[in-house]
Amino acid sequence: MVAGLLGPFGRTSLGTAALTIGRSMDNQLALNDMQVSAHHAIIRIEGHTYGIVDIGSTNGTFVNNERIDRNIPRLLAKGDVIRVGQTTLTYEISEMVAIPVQKPASAIERTCPQCSSAIREIAHFCHVCGYNFGILNRSHQGSQIGNYIVSL
Repeated sequence: MVAGLLGPFGRTSLGTAALTIGRSMDNQLALNDMQVSAHHAIIRIEGHTYGIVDIGSTNGTFVNNERIDRNIPRLLAKGDVIRVGQTTLTYEISEMVAIPVQKPASAIERTCPQCSSAIREIAHFCHVCGYNFGILNRSHQGSQIGNYIVSL
């Protein structure tokens, strides 16, 4: 799960550390809004999701136009609208996407041209039939030919 807040300043990603919200510059999300307390709220992991806690703000913290209780975590759901002072933030969740990573040359499975057995490491010869890759022309020394690494 990748979560974040979308607001007038752009997107802020949420991680494992708590995100403090307030008017003071020592907050991770410092808002220039006179209705926001110096230290207004915290967003942190609560189980398998995130929650927001009003930490004693003067004007309150709102989720979907409902004021939340002070010092009691309110779990967030995708699309929740958070309001602190005059600033509105939308809680977003997106699924993580796996990006395929190419295997290094040493991990690529190759086959012997003579016996078709798998060769899983950079080798000079086939460990099954003894085929010697070094019989190729010396001009190919140290280069890759097809699926084979040739080093003489």
